[in-house]
Amino acid sequence: MDPDRTDIGTRGKSSSLTLGGRSRYSDSISTFGEQRYQTFDDDSSGLIHSFGLDLAASDKWTWGGRFENGIIADPESGDTDRLALS
Repeated sequence: MDPDRTDIGTRGKSSSLTLGGRSRYSDSISTFGEQRYQTFDDDSSGLIHSFGLDLAASDKWTWGGRFENGIIADPESGDTDRLALS
């Protein structure tokens, strides 16, 4: 959250604060989790939880899976639930 932003008054601006961590279980497997809080210039805000798994099967192949869940709260249009898989 930067109070010295130069885009004050610009439509569509947002700020975010992200906290999280990553655990490495071996040379080929790691997991992560993070929480992201966002605020937007239209008084809406959101809290998103993200979790993931990365698998490096070889030097040439890497797979990953991600899951996000959260809510974007908007005083004008109501809450929007977010659920994303990749």
